[in-house]
Amino acid sequence: MQKIKILKIIALFGLVVLIAGAGFFVVQDIKNKEKEKINLEQLIKEQALAPKPWLEVISSQAIKKNSETGEFLMELKTGDELSQGETIETNEAGLAIIHFPDGSVARLEENSSLVIEESSFDEKSESLKVRIKLKLGRVWCRVIQLVTADSFWEVKTSNVVATVRGTSFGIEHSEKGSSVIVDEGKVEGEAFDSDTNKKIEGTKTILEKNKIIEIKKEKIKELKIKPEKLVVKEIPREILLEKWIERNKQADIKFNENIKKLEDRGLEIMEIKKELEKEFKEKIEEIRKQRQEEKQRIIKLKPELETQPKIEQEKDQLKTEQKIEDKKIEGQTDNLLPDEIIQKQEIGGTEIKPKNLVIIMPKTSAILIENDILNLKAILTMTDGVKKDVTEECQWKVLGKIGIIKAPGVFVAKLDSSISELGQAPGQIVCTWSDPKASEAFLGSSPVINVKAKTESDFEIRG
Repeated sequence: MQKIKILKIIALFGLVVLIAGAGFFVVQDIKNKEKEKINLEQLIKEQALAPKPWLEVISSQAIKKNSETGEFLMELKTGDELSQGETIETNEAGLAIIHFPDGSVARLEENSSLVIEESSFDEKSESLKVRIKLKLGRVWCRVIQLVTADSFWEVKTSNVVATVRGTSFGIEHSEKGSSVIVDEGKVEGEAFDSDTNKKIEGTKTILEKNKIIEIKKEKIKELKIKPEKLVVKEIPREILLEKWIERNKQADIKFNENIKKLEDRGLEIMEIKKELEKEFKEKIEEIRKQRQEEKQRIIKLKPELETQPKIEQEKDQLKTEQKIEDKKIEGQTDNLLPDEIIQKQEIGGTEIKPKNLVIIMPKTSAILIENDILNLKAILTMTDGVKKDVTEECQWKVLGKIGIIKAPGVFVAKLDSSISELGQAPGQIVCTWSDPKASEAFLGSSPVINVKAKTESDFEIRG
């Protein structure tokens, strides 16, 4: 009897220990989950505060698109921050530079489109991770030496991948194939299979200064069956003389001069990167300040624009008086967007309303000459994503004494006599569209336009 009693006590004690142990693990599990939650929240907070790459628009226009649907989202301006997964495109005259937090840059050429698949920068460790997909066109990268083992800079197309750790190189991609051109340092090139989204093993090669690899679309099928190293060649002279390459080489010279000045101060690579990061932040702050001042100026200007009488368009008379067709900027096109107006629709009974207004510019020079004519379009985006051409319905105005509006969307460059002696002046074109239903006004603005006084040499050059 005494033995049974002892066994019961032991069993009871064991049960208590088991329950206590289980409770301990439950509590510990809760604490671990709470800790993971805090860490995740901290990570999200750090990512939100981490410096992002920003865009500098050099000429004409750059826009942002939805990477999945290709839908136009917004016109980009200098100082706009860029995030992972965003598609950036330039038009026929567009040039833009993507500035990264460590001082490295990616220069997007005309008629080009890329996606920033990955972009992160750790200020503490100096770790930079960049992965870019060039969908079409050309991009030139000037990458400052990566200083951590986990850092990488990769640019890929549908048939080639270029990986670097500090160099200057360009990539060109079209439907026919891709090419990688190296100007400084070394680049690792490897064939890429877009069907499997993987690199093709056995094709890796190293490119050095003045070397090029060219890979045709149809070559990928052969390499998948029989892999071999990509062929490296000297860059042909005719390619080196291409305008986009010469332009980027000149830009790299200025870039390297800036680095040399920092080196002459006795700074090591880590210190140089810190200095460039400081310049990056100061530039962003300066641009934000300028944007805020511009916003306040437009807000003050808005009442004046809303009361401006609408100019009626007389196409036949305009052609006779101004001879627009004879003076159009060379290569200018009007097919950026359809001419027809897309009627808005209602989805599921939800009211469709106007969302924002943007001005679309066709191909143009960074600097216009007096008497040049620039045709613009005002595009109204609805809340359902549908776009409507409201050029004829808008009220147009020129900010700055750089020209006049002769008809809706038609700008004629002409410096005012008060500033013509300066030889050149910047300005901007704005338009307003009023919603008759909601009595709400929307404002769109063009990129900065520079107008240059016409000289005798201009007459000779332009015929």
